[in-house]
Amino acid sequence: ELKRVDEEYKTPSEIETILKNWEKSHPEIAKLHIIGTSSEGRNIYALKISDNVNERETSESAILFNSMHHAREVMSPEVSLDIIETLLSKYSTDLKIQHYVDSNEIWVVPMLNVDGNAKVWDGSNMWRKNTNYGHGVDINRNYPYLWSSCKGSSGWTWSSTYRGPEAGSEPETKALMNLVKNIRPVFDISYHAYSGIVIY
Repeated sequence: ELKRVDEEYKTPSEIETILKNWEKSHPEIAKLHIIGTSSEGRNIYALKISDNVNERETSESAILFNSMHHAREVMSPEVSLDIIETLLSKYSTDLKIQHYVDSNEIWVVPMLNVDGNAKVWDGSNMWRKNTNYGHGVDINRNYPYLWSSCKGSSGWTWSSTYRGPEAGSEPETKALMNLVKNIRPVFDISYHAYSGIVIY
């Protein structure tokens, strides 16, 4: 019997709906951005949370949280969604959270690998990569920094750690890199759902 993914976890379209609802309920501090489009044409979303959410406040530090480079790590978007929910729902009552939001530009990308996750929901529940070229690329191994120079990635297309045809080739990689280039975060936390370690 095929093991199904727990229905409580979120599909790409559920994430989209949740983000749009947060923007609608807290328009003064939440603004939704499309930071890119996947190879299958799905939007990749980032929610910006800040007190002057429509302005680029260069005097404030930008902070970035992102989840789901790897499609099967279905737990990771839950962390980003919890961050959003905490910041937005407690903003008006919790002075510490109010201070975080008022003095920073906080960006949250709950699901970077939208195509890969859709494939997981379609029944390939151990799929890890995006779906580009039919065999997919491990987005987390596709960034230009030291691309192909470490032993943690593969040049074989069907490997689950395939690094891609060239550095920074994937639309998801480009989307996050462009966001980072624009906001210049003082830190970025990338959530995964494997092991109990912090890599920095």
